[in-house]
Amino acid sequence: MEYDAVAISSLDVAAGDRFIQQTKEKGFPWLSANLVDANGRHPASSYVTKKIGAVTVGIIGLTDDIGLNKEFHLLPYQESLRSTLDDINKNCDILILLSNLPGATNNNIAKKFPEIDIIMSSDRTLGNMVPALVGNALITQTSTRGKYLGKLDVTWKKGKGWQNDRLLPLGELLKREEDISSRLNKILASDASSSSISKSKVARLQLQQEKLKKEIEKRRLAEPEGTESIYNTKSIRFLPVQPTTFPEEIENIVRTIDADIKKQSKK
Repeated sequence: MEYDAVAISSLDVAAGDRFIQQTKEKGFPWLSANLVDANGRHPASSYVTKKIGAVTVGIIGLTDDIGLNKEFHLLPYQESLRSTLDDINKNCDILILLSNLPGATNNNIAKKFPEIDIIMSSDRTLGNMVPALVGNALITQTSTRGKYLGKLDVTWKKGKGWQNDRLLPLGELLKREEDISSRLNKILASDASSSSISKSKVARLQLQQEKLKKEIEKRRLAEPEGTESIYNTKSIRFLPVQPTTFPEEIENIVRTIDADIKKQSKK
């Protein structure tokens, strides 16, 4: 599997600068806007841009400080993120943040940086996370340790907002209005329509119908039939990854990395 971008996490930092530089030299696309080494240099790019079809995608990485070793320290993410967004925002159609920060911090980022469209988080306490709309951004993630592969499909056009899942589709509103109309007609056509209970029920249904008609009219004005949606949409699938037995060569690589991590932690 190939990657377009990977944010440096606190666990990656624990492996040391040598590990990050060796994998970077082999083409691994590390990103971090707020991680610097002891000399103040960024060990990886702050962002990358990718052209996918006609869409230019900007991807930014942020690192958390859990387990940070002496080889690195973090710049305030607010300042790093602001300067990075200023650099790439005007050149991109969609902005994605790969964040190693806690869930609560990601929520604050979504509220304070409206330019960001998607936040891919990695909070180890949350597991698989269905996309949640916070501010202008969708926040989502997969579970830890590679247990799941997340597949997020989006339809995107710059300038549109995300569809709010709490808003019922226009077709569903029309069906509900039709159902209420049918129920009203049945009550009014029955012999018991003059009873106090029926009159109360009729009044309640008429009120619901009136509210629905107003909502339908408002949505039709905003989204006429036959035109494309005024919202960007998304769907996600979490695919469980089946465990497999590693070949001997891979086990040797894992042992080498573990040994390097232990050496770095003793320094």
